[in-house]
Amino acid sequence: MKKCPKCKKEFSKNVQFCPVCGYEDYEDKENSAFDFFICPQCKIEYSYKIDHCTHCGYSTNKYKEKMKSLQNEKAPIKEKFIPRCPTCNSPNIRKISSTEKMVDIGLFGILGTRRKKQFHCNLCGYEW
Repeated sequence: MKKCPKCKKEFSKNVQFCPVCGYEDYEDKENSAFDFFICPQCKIEYSYKIDHCTHCGYSTNKYKEKMKSLQNEKAPIKEKFIPRCPTCNSPNIRKISSTEKMVDIGLFGILGTRRKKQFHCNLCGYEW
């Protein structure tokens, strides 16, 4: 585990920069002073890699535009599933009620045909 020298949070050795404040390990680099922006609202430094201040939440125009575009994006409309008759492909069907199944079993016993069926097509009369 590495400890961030800026915010003092611990994070994995494999991570290139601090996930909390954006500070990058600058042991190899010389010009680390130019890699931070100063927030105009709270005057605290934040990483150039992050589009908004991690302290007060102030965001740059790029970040604001990105958030606006995400809000304006409409979720794809999912088509509602409509069951259809397997023989005539008609959506004019109804579910066979439990009462109908019980009456069928009461009248015909085990030989009743509706006990394993779920739907009835109103157009062709097929039951499945």
